[in-house]
Amino acid sequence: MSVTRRFGGSENSFVLGETVEEWGGKSLGLMKLSQFTDVPPGFAVSTDAYDRFIEEEDIDLNWIQGTSRDPESVSEEVSEIFEEASLPYDVQQEVEEELQCLNMPVAARSSAVDEDGDDNSLAGVMESELHLSDIGEVLDGIKDVYKSRFSPEGIEYRQNQGMDEVGGVGVTVLEMVQPQAGGVIFTTRPSNPVRMGIETGKAPWDVVEPDEEGEVTDFYKVIKEEIPYTEGVVNYEHDNRDGRESVMRDEQLTQVARIGQDVERSFDNEMDVEFAIDRESGEVYALQARPITEDINYEPEFELSDVDQDQIIADGEYFRNPGRHELPVVVVDESNPMSGYELDGEFETFNQEFSDGYIIATAHMNPDIINDAENVKAIVASEAGSSSHAATIAGDYGLTYIGGLDSKPEEELRTGDEAVVEYNGRDGFMYEPR
Repeated sequence: MSVTRRFGGSENSFVLGETVEEWGGKSLGLMKLSQFTDVPPGFAVSTDAYDRFIEEEDIDLNWIQGTSRDPESVSEEVSEIFEEASLPYDVQQEVEEELQCLNMPVAARSSAVDEDGDDNSLAGVMESELHLSDIGEVLDGIKDVYKSRFSPEGIEYRQNQGMDEVGGVGVTVLEMVQPQAGGVIFTTRPSNPVRMGIETGKAPWDVVEPDEEGEVTDFYKVIKEEIPYTEGVVNYEHDNRDGRESVMRDEQLTQVARIGQDVERSFDNEMDVEFAIDRESGEVYALQARPITEDINYEPEFELSDVDQDQIIADGEYFRNPGRHELPVVVVDESNPMSGYELDGEFETFNQEFSDGYIIATAHMNPDIINDAENVKAIVASEAGSSSHAATIAGDYGLTYIGGLDSKPEEELRTGDEAVVEYNGRDGFMYEPR
């Protein structure tokens, strides 16, 4: 039985009945996307290839589930085992045959069974190996994706979520797109169900995501019922962060909005969809589609508190999970989604000191934070958008989230200051208690 499936380009071998257990969330999503919109040429490597790799190399992973060892040492041991192991020969042959149909370089992306699903996104936890230029690099990239399931962050994430450590891992291999711009379509905005939110940024963007979340410069709000399917261009509100010309022409924005509408209808779910616009052709590619890991609230669950204007610390644009939290603030001084975070102190201390919970104030959210911040109840992230790491992590963990703020609480507040975060399912803000 073949362990690969092709999608995109002129040939597409997706067949009805493929499952997430066979291919993982990311690959299955791309297979479905390729039925009605353009995706980059590529192929999926099945979870069966991973299972056979584990079986034929006689790798025992069952001990991980109940171990009391720290995640760092577990990850290091698994990594050493995987480094010395080889993919099954026929798997290598199939991958090489598929690569002959693609233009190099390519990217190898994780497509775990429990990734990009209805309940868990695993945002930023598993690896994407980019700019792979030959068969050897691709085979090593596939193994690196397998290893990343057992990164310290991945182990802690699954422990915190009560997830099984020994699950299937698929891999998505895509041609690298050379983009003019890229971004994320949020097919339904939690604060306004009739609108679609689109975040974009200028190149350089990778095939799958921006190098930095801070590269996002343009925000578009589109009324879904007004998206044209024949003539004309979409009507929208546009927020521009850098004051320059819009990243997308109106025609491109209309095409992106149509993709978002098609995806929501075809998947019958609120989705976030990554996309890229090819620099040479101007073609829009859908790169990924995953369910929004949150129950969208269309009606406010409660009235926001009536506070004086001088009490307000920040108003928000993007939200997750209604709630009201009057708690101390923990300020994260620096948080790069790709490389780490810094704060004045240690979460171990704050978890003890603020045992009833606390609010994290940050610009962006590195996924590592959630493994350390055991008592966090809410996140305010001044520069994070609707599909940022902060938003998806909040969705996974049921935390109240407010992003896209009109000020920077992480610069105005100090750790230990008291604040209130409120989001009622429609609007939200952060203010000083009195």
